[in-house]
Amino acid sequence: MISRITKIRVHDVFNVAGAGSATTATSGLILPGSLKWHARNVTLGAAFGAAVCFPLGWLHLKLVEIANEGSLAASRDMDQMGEPRSGVGAAIERLEQNLSK
Repeated sequence: MISRITKIRVHDVFNVAGAGSATTATSGLILPGSLKWHARNVTLGAAFGAAVCFPLGWLHLKLVEIANEGSLAASRDMDQMGEPRSGVGAAIERLEQNLSK
């Protein structure tokens, strides 16, 4: 799962659900008991992790989309006003204006 994310840089809901499922399934192995209980804990942990992390992953995806829309709108506004895009560029321009006075 991790190699898929690093190779093609995909961050979606299923990656978050898979990570939560793998984490809780591994945590199920820590609980004491026989081999039968370990198998039960891993299965329940995987299902619980996916059920909890899928909505969290969806919420994260929507928040990232909203944030990206806001940054795109802000960069379009700056392009129209002719202002620099970065904080460093703005600082350099203010310095040049102060020196030219």
